[in-house]
Amino acid sequence: MFDSLIKNNKINMSLEDQNFVKALIAGDHTRTPHEKKFLFDIIANKTNGLDVDKLDYLCRDTAVLNMRMMVSLMSLHRLLSGARVDPQTGHICYIDKDILTVETFFLHRRYLHNNLYNHKTVTAIGYMIGDAFIAADNYMKLSEAIYDPERYITLDDHIMKQIKESDCPELAESRKILERITSRDLYRKAGSRMIRCSDFPRIRAYVTPDRIAEATILCSEKMDSKDQEIASVLQPSDIIVHFSSRHFGMGEQNPMDILKFYSRDNLNDFHSARSTGQYDPQEPVCQHFLLVFVKQEKFLEVVKAGYKQIEENFIEHKVAESSPPAIDSA
Repeated sequence: MFDSLIKNNKINMSLEDQNFVKALIAGDHTRTPHEKKFLFDIIANKTNGLDVDKLDYLCRDTAVLNMRMMVSLMSLHRLLSGARVDPQTGHICYIDKDILTVETFFLHRRYLHNNLYNHKTVTAIGYMIGDAFIAADNYMKLSEAIYDPERYITLDDHIMKQIKESDCPELAESRKILERITSRDLYRKAGSRMIRCSDFPRIRAYVTPDRIAEATILCSEKMDSKDQEIASVLQPSDIIVHFSSRHFGMGEQNPMDILKFYSRDNLNDFHSARSTGQYDPQEPVCQHFLLVFVKQEKFLEVVKAGYKQIEENFIEHKVAESSPPAIDSA
């Protein structure tokens, strides 16, 4: 998108400056190692996650939803005004009196992920919009547009309006899904669970739509004839297994242990939050969650039974230890 903006608007910018801007967006100092390191802590901070991108969307989303920010804007302005660069590491550091402000900021991020971004209704609607776009893709070629800057900027909310107002038969399935969102006929939650960090890789590898569908069919033997009939037509594609992680922005690593602080008494002595005696974390840094959805209401009860059987398996440690793929630090 940046390259397209430069080209289409005939902006006079050197290739060196263009590469520098793109490196800042990516938060990758290795692209332009001759530039000052602290500049890469500002936009996309890959070192500790405290950057203006998070400051922007957390404050903005909180205001739009008429929620209360855990940390005041005045405190954030004071935090930024006291920022200094550690000459040894080249990274931005903060005054130690703002340790609580920084911690509260990370706590607020996790709070929004818990109560907003990963809310079950938000997640269900997200999957429904995704399924609607997949159903429309053969006709609208949406997946191709992401590689074309000119078409990419047209991928906004009007696409859903365009699909819903169309009478094109190729968009019938997509239209049906979007109409379900309007009428609140949403994908239904069939199960949920918080998962310990130590169990997350094993459970993530074990709990799949195929395995839940298989367990549901086995459980249906103890159900009445109506539920047996429903379970007999269940397909793994009717089930969604959603994993999410809620953390401070650095996965299972605590950014408070990475950030450095200084005191007014010694402006050049940079140290960790714990060493000041002002920081003692009481909550887990990272939590993992599992949500199971069904796409059709008729499958809800039978899949609940199947998921319950799967859950009993991993709770009772019947699942064999495995070495699943590495986890994304979303």
